[in-house]
Amino acid sequence: MKTFIFYAAWTLLLLLGYSVTANNIQISNVTTTLVTGSPNYYTIQFNISWENSWMVSSGPANFDAAWLFVKFKNTSGDWKRAWLNTTFSNHTAPSGSTIYCDDNTGVFLYRSTYGSGNVSWQNVQLRWEYTLNSGVPTNPEVCVLGIEMVYIPASPFYLGDGNGANESTYALHVTDNTAVQITNTLVSGVKTDASGGDAQITGAGVGIDGDGGIDTDNNGTIDNASFPTGYLSFCIMKYEITAQQWCDFLNKLNSTEYASRTTSIVDNYGSHIGSQFGEFITNNPYRALGGLTWMDGCAYADWAGLRPMTELEYEKACRGSNSTVLNEYAWGNSIKVSISSVDAALDGTSGEIPTIGSLCNSNIYNGFNRTIRSGIFATPTSTRARAGATYYGVMEMSGNLSEQCVTIGNIAGRSFTGLNGNGNLNANGQADVNYWPGINGNSNTNIANGTYTTGVTSGAGSGQRGGSWWLTTIYAYVSNRSVASSFLIGSDTYQHGFRCVRSVP
Repeated sequence: MKTFIFYAAWTLLLLLGYSVTANNIQISNVTTTLVTGSPNYYTIQFNISWENSWMVSSGPANFDAAWLFVKFKNTSGDWKRAWLNTTFSNHTAPSGSTIYCDDNTGVFLYRSTYGSGNVSWQNVQLRWEYTLNSGVPTNPEVCVLGIEMVYIPASPFYLGDGNGANESTYALHVTDNTAVQITNTLVSGVKTDASGGDAQITGAGVGIDGDGGIDTDNNGTIDNASFPTGYLSFCIMKYEITAQQWCDFLNKLNSTEYASRTTSIVDNYGSHIGSQFGEFITNNPYRALGGLTWMDGCAYADWAGLRPMTELEYEKACRGSNSTVLNEYAWGNSIKVSISSVDAALDGTSGEIPTIGSLCNSNIYNGFNRTIRSGIFATPTSTRARAGATYYGVMEMSGNLSEQCVTIGNIAGRSFTGLNGNGNLNANGQADVNYWPGINGNSNTNIANGTYTTGVTSGAGSGQRGGSWWLTTIYAYVSNRSVASSFLIGSDTYQHGFRCVRSVP
C-alpha cells in the first residue's frame, strides 16, 4: 500500500521530485506546463495507479476513487491550495477513467466502466487556475497528493439493531433525507411495525430513542436541513489517516500552523522522526495513526478538502442497505476473529501481515496493544467478512482505531451542516469551516455545564464509534452508541484515529 507524492517545478519535461509512501496510490512523473491565453493557466500532468480498484453495478453498486488535490509553494515559502478549474471537462482523464469535481479544491478520478483489479493511467491532466491564487512564483513548485476514497451512493438504510442497551431499542429505516428528531420515545410520523422491532421513516423524519448516550441534552431535534443523515451520497476514506499521511500533512505546514498540531505521537503507535515541519518521516508509514485529537482530524480534513463524518454516515457506510444483524460488526456479522500478533520485523510496513494467517478479520481488544497496517486483512480473494470490510468496501470500521464522528447527541453536533473543507487552514493552523463541531463560527461548540458559546476550539460536538484495539468487543458493534457523545480532551490516548468524508451531489 503506497502513495507516491511528487513535486514539479515549471518546465515541460524536467521532473524535480521525490516520493513518500502512505496508502496504495502511486503518483509519478509530475510536470507542469504554462498555457498562455485568456486567462493563463498551468496544466499539471502525472501518472497514477493503485491496487484492487472496482466499479460494480450490483450489490453495493459503487466504486472506489482517488481524491486528488494540489499544493503549491508560494512566494513566502508556504504551501497553499492550488485553485483547480471547477469544470471537470477542462481536466483530462485518460481512457478508461473519469474525472469529477464540484469546486476548486480537488477532483475525483475513478473508473469509467465496470470492472475490478489494479488500475494504471498515464498522463492525467489537471488545470490549475493559478491567477486565482495569490503569491504564485514564476516557476512554482507543486505537490500532487492522493487519498483513496469509496463512493457511498444515496439509498435507504437502517440505524440501530434493536439491541437496546447502549445502542437503540429499534432498528430505524431511513428512507429519505428529512431532518432527524431524537427523543426518548419514537416520535409522531414514525411508524412502528406490529413486532416493535422496526421503525419506518415517513415525511416527519427519523425517530431515535435516547439509549446509549444518543441524546445528552434532551433537546433532540436536528432542525437544519443540511445535516448529513447518511441518506444522501458521500465519499469516505477507504482507510483511517495513516502515519505517513500525517507526516505529509505536517511537512506542508508553516511554523505557526505546525504549532497547533499533535506531533509527539511516538513509540509503538506510529513513530515520527523529525523535529520540525518539513522534516517528518515515519518508520511505520502504513499504520493507522492513533493519538489524533478532534481538532487534528478537522485540520487535516479542511486542508485536504474533506470534512468530518457524522455518526449516521458511519452506520450507513458500514451496513449499506442491508437489514440489521444483532451485535454486528462492520463486516456484516457478529463473528470476531482478532489478530494476536504480526511479524515484528515488518511492523507498520507494506509487508505486515497477521501471523495467525487467514482467519483474522479484526483488531479489537485482545492484548495486542497497538494499531496495525491499514487494509491488513484484505487479499485479492478474501470475502467481505475475511477482509473486515464494510458493505461498500471501507476498511477497519470496527476495531483498530475509534472513528471520531459528529454526534447527534447534543446541539454542538446537530448544528453541523456538512460543508466540505476549503483546502486552507486559518492563521492559527486550525480548520475554519463554519459549523464544524469545535470550530470558530459554530455558536454551539462549548457544551460544558450545558452552556453554548462561540469561539471554542475543542472536540465539543464530536463522539466516537466503532471501537478500537483498546476497547472491549461491544464498542466495535456498528450500532453501539455508548460513547457517541463523548468527545476527547487533548490527545490523551492512542486509540483514536480519524477518517474523513466528502459530500458529493
